[in-house]
Amino acid sequence: MNELLKVKDIQARLGIGRSAVYALIHEPSFPAPISINSRTLRWEVTEFEQWLLSRKSTLKPKTQKQIAPKGKVFVIDGVRFRKGD
Repeated sequence: MNELLKVKDIQARLGIGRSAVYALIHEPSFPAPISINSRTLRWEVTEFEQWLLSRKSTLKPKTQKQIAPKGKVFVIDGVRFRKGD
């Protein structure tokens, strides 16, 4: 058996809170926890890492947001002017 992760380990690796980890348990793609006893759950590291890699490959890369200039913009003969310039 592989190394096991605690809820706190999952929180730290994903940067999320405890309730968000428990919400992930209900997602079909998230690895099923191993029940140690009635109050303790653990996840195998390899299963978690595979899930994380599959998740990264399906995410779309962030596009850079264009920053619009503040204030009203005027264009005269192809030259851009902002109010106040």
